[in-house]
Amino acid sequence: MNGSFLVYIRVLAVVLLTALCSQPSTIKAEVDVDEVFKLLPFSDKERQKILKGEIVKTLPIETADRELAVGLGFLVKNNPELVETYFLQGKLMDNPEAIINHRVINTTSDFKALKLTTEEKSEIKKFLAASPGRDLNLGAHEIAAFNALKAKGLSDKDSNVQVLAQMQTMLSERYQAYRNGGVSAIAPYELGDGQQFKLGEYLQSISEITAVLEKFYPKFHKILLEYPKIKDPDLKEQFFWLKMIVEGRPTFTLIHRMAMEENGAHVVAARHFYASQAYNGQQELGILLPSSKGTLAVVLTRVSSDEVAGFGSSAKRFIGKRLLASELAGFFKVVQDKVGK
Repeated sequence: MNGSFLVYIRVLAVVLLTALCSQPSTIKAEVDVDEVFKLLPFSDKERQKILKGEIVKTLPIETADRELAVGLGFLVKNNPELVETYFLQGKLMDNPEAIINHRVINTTSDFKALKLTTEEKSEIKKFLAASPGRDLNLGAHEIAAFNALKAKGLSDKDSNVQVLAQMQTMLSERYQAYRNGGVSAIAPYELGDGQQFKLGEYLQSISEITAVLEKFYPKFHKILLEYPKIKDPDLKEQFFWLKMIVEGRPTFTLIHRMAMEENGAHVVAARHFYASQAYNGQQELGILLPSSKGTLAVVLTRVSSDEVAGFGSSAKRFIGKRLLASELAGFFKVVQDKVGK
């Protein structure tokens, strides 16, 4: 697993931790912590380490050949005023060097803030030459739209303007489709030879296997499975677009963040329902559990990437999981210190 793959995981993980730590620390447990941990991929020994203040890594079983799954548990004591600002404004996302720009999405006009620089001409050419494959994550109608621009024989200046406009339209359309239809409305990526990667089906499948949500936090679990058909007045949600550099290329990502209180805990999800390249999608789940030692935070991350499928052997996959777990643990330690340990 190369370093840039780890960088984007670390960068995007901050969205979840910001939401996690922004929740009040005065909640009272309605479900026994020991019972919850029976359905989490941590041993009793690991839970005791978490209670002592350690960041504990665990490696859940993957559900697909393109997936890496990592779990982390840690203790957190938050600064409500500071983290509330982070949560509402997304300030923590300003820090990672890989992120070039980001914006909270309130209306489709927020996509107009997305820009391409003159140094990113090579990316414009990639979109103009879009075709089914793994260089760009695009649906069939999106490929056709970029191909139509190339067929016009535009000047470099006009190409830059129109490709950017089409990218803004593409992200806006994907955002609106997800807002109106949830994961089932996510357009699949065309891979060539009649093959597709159906991100919506992947996100649905990993949402279905969260036994801890199904048993102890069923309202949030149902929202996760059936959004937007089912919502809850207690649900807080926010959408973001991010532009970041991965493997030397700009990557555009759409993220849906959800959080609510249920049965004395705060449950959170950060769903990456589009990425233009480098990975297919990602979902992070978080649970905040009050205990006598403080607030226990559990984060479960599942990411799908074609790069993962290239590992081949189980040994290489195991090494990749350990690298990802170590990268995330180091990053969470830094942010944990910022918001108060």
